[in-house]
Amino acid sequence: MPKFRLLVAAAFIVGVLGVAPTVHAAPAPVSSCSSTPQTTDVVVTQNLICSGTSAIVVGASGIKIDLQGHWIRGDGTHYGVEDLTGVYDNVTVVNGSFRHFVNAVRALPGADHITIDRISALGMTGGNGIRVEGDYLTVKRSNFIGNEGDGIFFVGNNGSISGSTVAQNLQFGVEMVGIGEKITRTTIEGNGKSGLSVSGSATVTSAKSLANLGSGISVGGQGSQVRSSTATFNRGSGIVVMGSDPVIGQLPGKPKTDRNITKMNGYDPTGGANGYGIDAGGATNPRGKNVATGNAITTECNPTSLC
Repeated sequence: MPKFRLLVAAAFIVGVLGVAPTVHAAPAPVSSCSSTPQTTDVVVTQNLICSGTSAIVVGASGIKIDLQGHWIRGDGTHYGVEDLTGVYDNVTVVNGSFRHFVNAVRALPGADHITIDRISALGMTGGNGIRVEGDYLTVKRSNFIGNEGDGIFFVGNNGSISGSTVAQNLQFGVEMVGIGEKITRTTIEGNGKSGLSVSGSATVTSAKSLANLGSGISVGGQGSQVRSSTATFNRGSGIVVMGSDPVIGQLPGKPKTDRNITKMNGYDPTGGANGYGIDAGGATNPRGKNVATGNAITTECNPTSLC
């Protein structure tokens, strides 16, 4: 648009509506690690190595931290991105990788609406890939691999994880403590405890959980749903559901693609055959149909009506 028209449009907004158009500050370029809180959008301009400090400290709500494809490496202390106040909401971290911090992203309780997109958290030392305590976490298109704690640790309600990979973490792949959690199109593989553990209610769709040293998928709460997911070669049961009125797989009149597929779960070399394909023995009124074959406990499902 020509400059004259822009000026006319701005004059119209101010003169007729009585408000000035919002002008956002240009993103601040970051070329080194710093403990100084950032209060505007940030763009990382090069790969960074941090010693004795976090890489980026959040100092305002609503900011975006864009790594622009760069990696940031720590020395096993501090954090890649930190909010240790818990007062800043709507922070977005995108497009890059963190290595060898305590956590790639750490946010204390009260930090809501955090978004993690196209981020890799690799080899965190003594901690989780990310640790966020606040409602409405969104994780998408990201990788959490080889961390000494969980891949993802989240305490809060209405968290969402999609299109991500969580693998080879020493503790849980994904551990969520809250209600209304959603996990979809995510692969969870080879973690040291259960692949996915949600203590409250959750909706799990199109997830793949395999070769974890605990159960593949475990959810609780009221009205949880697990559909269109696969659990294979986990040492515990493939899918464990507790709580009241869960939907596990295909309901009458719904497509067969809603069925979960569980195979070869429950074979623990240290304790023998001790897992079902699907175990909803701790749930009240579980419903659904699924496919379960070759699991350690030969009845496959608990109750058997789920198979």
